[in-house]
Amino acid sequence: MKLKEDTLKPVDRFDLEQAIMAAWGTCEDLDLIFRRFYEWHEDMSVDDLANLIIGIKELHQIRCQKVWDIFETLIRNGVIGHEPRDASPFGKADETNERPRKRGRAG
Repeated sequence: MKLKEDTLKPVDRFDLEQAIMAAWGTCEDLDLIFRRFYEWHEDMSVDDLANLIIGIKELHQIRCQKVWDIFETLIRNGVIGHEPRDASPFGKADETNERPRKRGRAG
């Protein structure tokens, strides 16, 4: 399910973080089912349990698609992307990707 460009509000890396955290909510959803079925000893048929799990699976896929859509939008808008290796705070590294050495005083 891809959203139309004009329906998306501007997104930033915080939107991506929120979407990732929401996708992790699937674990909490499964914990609730576990508690309902095993700890609370609530009567559930196999069909009821299967329907709950299928619903959570679909919800998880929607959440993951949202994460991917935001990620693609951030890349397309240049908010995130590949940074060159020489963008190190230590300056340009040599071919072995080591930190440049400080020059000491001769003497």
